[in-house]
Amino acid sequence: MIALVVSAGTLMAQDDNGYCGKEEGGGENIEWTFFESSSSISPSWLSLHGSGEMKDFTSSECPWKHLRGLIEKVYVDEEIDNIGSYAFYNCSELYEAQLYASSSWLEKIGQFAFNLCSKLTSIEIPNSVNEIGNGAFKDCSALTSVTLPTSLTTIKVNVFNGCSSLTTISIPARVTYIRDNAFLGCTGLTSITCKAATPPTCGDNCFGNVPKSIPVYVPQGTKAAYEAAYGWNSFTNIQEISATDMESIQTSDASVQKILRDGQLFIIRDGKTFNALGVEVK
Repeated sequence: MIALVVSAGTLMAQDDNGYCGKEEGGGENIEWTFFESSSSISPSWLSLHGSGEMKDFTSSECPWKHLRGLIEKVYVDEEIDNIGSYAFYNCSELYEAQLYASSSWLEKIGQFAFNLCSKLTSIEIPNSVNEIGNGAFKDCSALTSVTLPTSLTTIKVNVFNGCSSLTTISIPARVTYIRDNAFLGCTGLTSITCKAATPPTCGDNCFGNVPKSIPVYVPQGTKAAYEAAYGWNSFTNIQEISATDMESIQTSDASVQKILRDGQLFIIRDGKTFNALGVEVK
């Protein structure tokens, strides 16, 4: 053991550390440290601290590869520019990733960065991120909610493929392309909101196995365009809502979605719609 620290009354051991930056000089611009908890009620976590670019990895080459089955939380400094490819690949115990939602530095999440993180339940991606790599969240089967950045223009191949617990998704207004298999196997989706005035171009099978009767909320005046667009035209319940109502759509927990429409509050739970009094609306 290298050092001991006390965090929230729990003894933590600095079990391993090193560098993972992309800059010359051994990548010392970013240091990683793994803290293993001595308590069953406190998580073991990986901290990435520093600034600038992080190195890209492969599925078999990563400095904390030997810790993948132990990492439960990840903390990324706000001045880090990117999350490297395969950075947290197959971290099977990872359930929380703190990416500094207010960061203005983080611009990219590399391909397969969180692939096979089967216990990750939610993630908020900073609006500074303009690229999410292929398969970044593929097979994150426990992922129930994700906040996509407003700067995003393309949802790439396989990004959420196999995220079977994802309940809702809101596609930002700037998105113009949704690539092949992007939401393939997202069988738990109960609604989709797309804020783009022009239907994003869909790749093959981008909504494969997504229930086609779920509500798809689109901007006012665009329903006909969505009903005619490839990929979108497979959905049978496309609904127009106002910009104000669209901004009011929120996910309050893993299985409940609140929607404000024409001044009235509706709640979607387990695929059913209820009014504010809890009465199901057919």
